[in-house]
Amino acid sequence: MSKKILMGVVALSMFESACLAQGIFWKKGEFHIDGVVVESKRLDRELGEAVKGGDVTILNGAVHSPELYVAYVSKPSHSLPLSRCGAGTEDVLMLIRYQNARLALLDKLEINSCEKGVLLTNQTMEVPVEPLSFIEMHDDWIEFWSTPPLTNPGVDAPMQHRYKIVKGRFVRRP
Repeated sequence: MSKKILMGVVALSMFESACLAQGIFWKKGEFHIDGVVVESKRLDRELGEAVKGGDVTILNGAVHSPELYVAYVSKPSHSLPLSRCGAGTEDVLMLIRYQNARLALLDKLEINSCEKGVLLTNQTMEVPVEPLSFIEMHDDWIEFWSTPPLTNPGVDAPMQHRYKIVKGRFVRRP
């Protein structure tokens, strides 16, 4: 193994260890909190279903509580493989609470849905290669843009979405 590859593996392992020691992390289909795997029986039913088969990224910022976390979850669309959404995704932001050694889903926001015709974008209607790059995390709120759903004909400009986290919920801001 070359020195560059070995150094990269060591750096990644150190990064994962640091993340595991500092709070919540998603790795190989499991939540880890403070370096300990959270057993699936410790997830509430709704959260377990929401993350099953998905890719989960924990987002830092926007939450000033040691027990609340925002997660970005991307799952394949449920449509048939050869249909319009066969290669599409259904992406949501989730507000998760860790309390009494249990994880619970408090709220979720749909931000990208092939099945519903909602597309995460920016102000100029560009589609992201990396969706997380189009989600802005501020001190106590989250902002993103999307195209309107297909069920909203006649609207062709992107819509801005701003949400604050209040009492365990995403609350829309003007």
